[in-house]
Amino acid sequence: MKPILIAKLLEAAQKSIEANIETVEGKRFLTAGRNQFRSLWSRDFCFSANTLLKIGHDDVVKNQLELLFSHLRPRDGLVPRTMDSVSAKYRVSREVSKKLVPYLYADLPLAKRLKDLDPEYINEHATEAVDSNALSLLVAFEYYKKTSDALWWQNWRPNLKKMLDYYKKWEGHDGLIKQPRFSDWQDSVRRKGKTFFVNLLYFTVLNRYSFDPYFEIDPTVTQNLHKKINETFFDKKSGLYFSLEHNDHICLDDNLLAIYWNFIDVNEEKKFFLNLQQSLLWAKADFLPGFVTHPDYPEAWIGLIPKFVGLSHYHDRLYWSWLMGLSLLMAKKFNDERTTEQLITFLSQRIEEDGWVAEIYDYKAPFLSWRSTVFEAEKPFSWGAAFILEALTSYN
Repeated sequence: MKPILIAKLLEAAQKSIEANIETVEGKRFLTAGRNQFRSLWSRDFCFSANTLLKIGHDDVVKNQLELLFSHLRPRDGLVPRTMDSVSAKYRVSREVSKKLVPYLYADLPLAKRLKDLDPEYINEHATEAVDSNALSLLVAFEYYKKTSDALWWQNWRPNLKKMLDYYKKWEGHDGLIKQPRFSDWQDSVRRKGKTFFVNLLYFTVLNRYSFDPYFEIDPTVTQNLHKKINETFFDKKSGLYFSLEHNDHICLDDNLLAIYWNFIDVNEEKKFFLNLQQSLLWAKADFLPGFVTHPDYPEAWIGLIPKFVGLSHYHDRLYWSWLMGLSLLMAKKFNDERTTEQLITFLSQRIEEDGWVAEIYDYKAPFLSWRSTVFEAEKPFSWGAAFILEALTSYN
């Protein structure tokens, strides 16, 4: 692999994430993108935060965490799914209109004042983002681990505890989280009940936070949760994890994050990664991983809005830059030179054409950044740029 190609990709990834840092009243925050997602999307921020910390933007992470902590929903500690000076629905629909009638609207910045950043807790399906609390808790842990700011941690612990307690209403008798429909990151799909992703995330939070007695986490509960997750989701035939209980869908994010978040025993990681390489998630497109789910979701599970804008395969066939970045990170970790070269070559070509890291790419060759008559992949896209940047700066 040519060093100059890697250097250009690294530069483009850093440029993409830093282009989405905006300043409001002297404080810097990260938006998910510059167009339809030019809002403070909590999930996107959380998945980008590790990279922000690595490249020296600790203040962005601190500012955004404190903004979220200050706007927990009073009755249950729910983190806002997004914050903006306008509704997320308005911003997205406005950008859709611009695709139909170019130059219809002027640029719409994030906000001029902090008090204009209003919290939004419910999506278009009247559903909460059930993963946002746990993701925010993980970021808080990573921020504290990097900065060792004990006073900051102590000041915000009551808010963190309230955020953790939010999951009590979703926790079943077996300890597993049972989520409502359209509530995790795959929110174009009517995924409901027990999912591997949310339970992996919840376990990871409990495991990380067990160091602090303030949170009263019983190690036996955490151990039992780990066991129950394996009993419920592990597929002995493929050696991977099913995405939903009593269902045969297997997702790339689940199985990559199981390694990334240290759910898999360190002595079993290599074997688990080989299982992933042998699956259709990896080999279906000639060792170019990045699409989300196999098999495709039933059409009846897909929300109406994704269907309207042509995104019926948003969370199954389409390729996501963040998953390509995470796949690259794992390929480098396990010395998979073939996949590493494939991904770096692909991402370099796409970024050369787009100028930025895009959100999603088509599932058909030549895998261009996705667009339809009314909708276009977000670019620059923070979440994707973050994982590409992390992959390129790890395991060198």
